[in-house]
Amino acid sequence: MGGLVIQVPGKGRCVLDAAQPEVTVGRGTGNLLVLEDGMLSRHHARCFLKENRAWVEDLGSRHGTFLNGRRVEQATAMKEGDRLLVGRTEIRVLPPDQDPTKPSGAIVVEDHPHPQLTLVRPLSELFSQAAPGADHWTKALDFLHDASLDLLKEADPKVMLERMATGLHGFLKPHRVAILLRQPDGELELTAYAGKTQTEPFRISRSLVAKVLERQEAVLLRDPALDSAYQSASMVLSQISSAIVTPLALDGQVEGLLYADARVPRDPFTEEDLRLVSSLAHMAAAKLQQTRLLSEVAHKRKMEEELALARRIQERLMPLLPSELPGFELASLHEPSRQVSGDLFGHFPGPDGSAWLWVADVSGKGLGPGLLMATMQAYLDAWADSTADPGPLADRLSHTLARHTTRNRYITAFLLRAEADGTVYYCNAGHNPGLLRRADGTLEQLESQGMPLALFPEQPHGGARLQLKPGDLLAIFTDGITEAAPVDGEDFDLTGLEGVLSRHAKAPLPELIARISEALHEHTQGAPLADDRTLVLIRRR
Repeated sequence: MGGLVIQVPGKGRCVLDAAQPEVTVGRGTGNLLVLEDGMLSRHHARCFLKENRAWVEDLGSRHGTFLNGRRVEQATAMKEGDRLLVGRTEIRVLPPDQDPTKPSGAIVVEDHPHPQLTLVRPLSELFSQAAPGADHWTKALDFLHDASLDLLKEADPKVMLERMATGLHGFLKPHRVAILLRQPDGELELTAYAGKTQTEPFRISRSLVAKVLERQEAVLLRDPALDSAYQSASMVLSQISSAIVTPLALDGQVEGLLYADARVPRDPFTEEDLRLVSSLAHMAAAKLQQTRLLSEVAHKRKMEEELALARRIQERLMPLLPSELPGFELASLHEPSRQVSGDLFGHFPGPDGSAWLWVADVSGKGLGPGLLMATMQAYLDAWADSTADPGPLADRLSHTLARHTTRNRYITAFLLRAEADGTVYYCNAGHNPGLLRRADGTLEQLESQGMPLALFPEQPHGGARLQLKPGDLLAIFTDGITEAAPVDGEDFDLTGLEGVLSRHAKAPLPELIARISEALHEHTQGAPLADDRTLVLIRRR
């Protein structure tokens, strides 16, 4: 076997081969593949090579490991194209990656060694020393004054840099002026140009780029043809007699570089020219950073306004639970970790005087899960009064949601329908187990009858029935309750919830909700919420 790639989209990857025959997965730092997934156990699963085949086994995890939708009960063979589900995270089993070939772009960077340059000056030295030649410097100050006024105007950065390149070309009379900006991937992109029309990609020596960007030094080449350290074929063929390269840098942050070159009969650039070009580049960097900062502030303000609006809409979509239903008492707790919650709970009248209740948790955080939550809420409101069986309702939801979302987005849900005589029909679709405390103090867990909604829509969901007697208490919750933890501490866990329910079992439900909230706050020691917290309590009258 040539090996397999254990790939978590957007999170991590490991190669399973003879050099690394075992990959462990879990939340604990001792695993080779550590994932931030609240439904993962600290040591969840193991992938390994045996007898020239790849295998997976569950390590006694709480929520189980699933291979192509089937729970892994013992070591099971894997092959290319398989899908593993650990907690809420889907892992792909892929063939070994091929080395990617980097595509060529508009800028060709040539490799050269890194010997001493003709003239190198730290930026701080260029900006602190006075320059000789009063008349030339006076003209330079006039040019910088005009350029600085232009930089104060509000303009698109590309337009601003194009005007700067044109102005510098008119003042220094070089052969070419080019401004290149660093892109998010670290590559340089030609943003502004002034001079002879280009008929081929703009080229610059990689050694010059490294010197300028990494060390933040300005470079003056008096004669590239005679300087063996930086002889560049493109510069020699273009008969470049002198060149300046200086970074667009401010406070240690490099935005790109400014390049200018000259050809005979123009005299080579001087150190005064280097100081002038570097000062202009310094101002351009300040303008670019200011523009980006203002844009980020405006974007953040706009996002906050949109999220606040989304939160208000979501609150209206999520119906408040009534204090009681015929034969039952109800209470709920809902604490979103962000402005838009991925948790869902609600109720709706069912057939023949019954009532539907549900608690659900969308994978992920932020606006996307919040929108999916609103979609599911709409489907539940539309379908709840037309069916009496939670299993088929879960199947219908799973099929419909799968058509409108991506493979990495799914919903765990606990759906139940309660009748006035205490009969409860329910379906746990990959959700946390419901916790049932009988009036005599015994505890039961209502385990899952199927996969999370929209994950494997072709797989049907089962259902179950139970009878609640007077005083019986049912708690349905999301994992934000049981996985609440202090920084670098242990989870509140199911035992923590069981303890509070036992100590305050006979308290009015609003008081019991308050006791649970206090216990969570005490356990987490005031740590910020890592996940949405939702809890619904149902007690038979």
